[in-house]
Amino acid sequence: MKFTDNLWIAFKGLSANKLRISLTILGIIIGAAAIVSVVSVGKGTEVLVKSWVEGIGTNLIFVTPGATVEEGIKGRLGSATTLTLEDAQAITSPPEVVAAPEAHALLQATFRNQNISTRIVGVTPEIESVRNMKLGEGRFISPQDIELRSLVCVLGSKVVENLFGGIDPGDKLIKIGDRHFDVIGTLESKGGSGLGYEDDMILIPITTVTQRVAPRRTPSGEHTINLINVRISEQDRMTDEEDRISSLLRQRHRIAPSQEDDFVIASMEEAQEALTGVSDTFGWFLLVVALVALTVGGIGIMNVMLVSVTERTGEIGILRAVGARRRDILTQFLLEAIGISFGGAVAGILIGCGISKLVSGMEIAGGIIETLISLDAVLAALVVTVAVGLFSGIYPAFRAARLNPVDALRHG
Repeated sequence: MKFTDNLWIAFKGLSANKLRISLTILGIIIGAAAIVSVVSVGKGTEVLVKSWVEGIGTNLIFVTPGATVEEGIKGRLGSATTLTLEDAQAITSPPEVVAAPEAHALLQATFRNQNISTRIVGVTPEIESVRNMKLGEGRFISPQDIELRSLVCVLGSKVVENLFGGIDPGDKLIKIGDRHFDVIGTLESKGGSGLGYEDDMILIPITTVTQRVAPRRTPSGEHTINLINVRISEQDRMTDEEDRISSLLRQRHRIAPSQEDDFVIASMEEAQEALTGVSDTFGWFLLVVALVALTVGGIGIMNVMLVSVTERTGEIGILRAVGARRRDILTQFLLEAIGISFGGAVAGILIGCGISKLVSGMEIAGGIIETLISLDAVLAALVVTVAVGLFSGIYPAFRAARLNPVDALRHG
């Protein structure tokens, strides 16, 4: 028999049981759709994480206070008041190391009849370069503002939108807590980069926070802060600088060798690895789901093919009687199995592309994820699903090919 004859007989066999084939193909469709959507969303997430890191800066070290311990119960990280403005000044070692401290407060900001609850961040002028902030309009906080504890502020893009609408905020007065601040500048929106950190906050001089807005001191009288951003000039010096900062702070905080640190040091590289790890774990979980679906689909194909062999035993006997060889019967049933899996693969790939397009443009943690449908993902889904169909059809095909023509005719 010619290959075209085998192909035509296989097509007739599939078309004779449309409902059964349609139900069987669902597992294959789900598996193929999951592979395409998982890979495309994974690539989009990878790009988003990279943009976050680039928006914040790669050569960054973050120093935060440790956790409080009350009656043997450890609080959350950052709850202690162990970092000071003086610590940040001690860490700075220009030009190789630049430290930019932050002091946080959550207050209500008001302009006319609009008010929002937002994060107030006390900063120094160094934060602009350390955190890659871009000034949109006006000016940034100056050393003189720090010295005078000025009531001035720089607004993030979301704050401008929510508080002012379409009004130019330049030189306007806004009320933060119970004090009026002069708006001296605005920041450009970072959108998907920088975790949206700068878009939804108000920057004011750090001395204004620590001494006027939300004053907090250590028992020794030093002003406490919430975070120290440290930019290192060279990426390969990150580990050495982390060790240097750790030793310096332990010495300044008079921590004994047997005691734990009362601060936490983390690098941007570690944060990137953590974000990537979460994304990879989720991706592997979905791929396992896809493989389970494909396994179920493969079992369904095998079941359908075995039923088909039983139902068409008489037909197989007639074909063998008129000259069909065993390999012709084998080819016909393998083509049917591949046809089922191929049809499921095509439908699944189309659905997976549709899911990816639906996910594309969604906001995740202040960033917009843009899914990337790659040819590799499409080919992988196609190859894997067709391979599942081929593997599932081997046993039924061999069983059909080994039927004795006489017994098959008698059964028919």
